[in-house]
Amino acid sequence: MQKTILGWALWLIGIGMIFGYDYFSRMQDDYIHTGAVADDIMSMLLMGLGSVIALVLYAATEKYPLYIRISIVLAQMAAGYLVLAATSVGYMCGAGIGCFW
Repeated sequence: MQKTILGWALWLIGIGMIFGYDYFSRMQDDYIHTGAVADDIMSMLLMGLGSVIALVLYAATEKYPLYIRISIVLAQMAAGYLVLAATSVGYMCGAGIGCFW
């Protein structure tokens, strides 16, 4: 259970750090629409973070059989993706970068 909490805490902190870096790099010239972290670099950072977190979550399920471990990790990765999507929309709308409504 502690490794699961650690994995989720690292995921949330990592997302916050990546978005925080993007925000402060955008605000270097006091204009929110320029100076952003490139999309491919942002994607690689998030995929790398997600891969490390998946390993932590896999280690957290060591007492279960393999098929249950994989199912639990996949379910948590899907939930983590939904958290990322909601956080991304919140960041984009809250920072004034662009919002779809």
